[in-house]
Amino acid sequence: MLRKKPNTPPVVGSTIDPEKRWFTTEQAAQYLSVSVSTIRAVLHRGEIKAARLQPRAGGYHIDRNDLDSWLERRKRIVPPYRAGSRPWVRDVKPWRKRRDRRRKGALSHG
Repeated sequence: MLRKKPNTPPVVGSTIDPEKRWFTTEQAAQYLSVSVSTIRAVLHRGEIKAARLQPRAGGYHIDRNDLDSWLERRKRIVPPYRAGSRPWVRDVKPWRKRRDRRRKGALSHG
């Protein structure tokens, strides 16, 4: 039996008005395709300016231009990987290298 999905708006087809200038934290997160906690962390680190209109309600309002300029500041050129390197693969068993070095040392002494 299939479960019924709750009626939630799709995230992909953004419902943000292109003419809107001020966003809430939730709208800013949707605009940048990040989580709300990421937006809050960026606000608290002081990387983006925000207006807090209702302090008791916790409502921050963020200017779209500030979000765009923050994103521009975070842009980096990603260097290509060297041929044959796989930096995303971590050596899971570093003890093997030590063991192999010990064995080679034992064989050369004996």
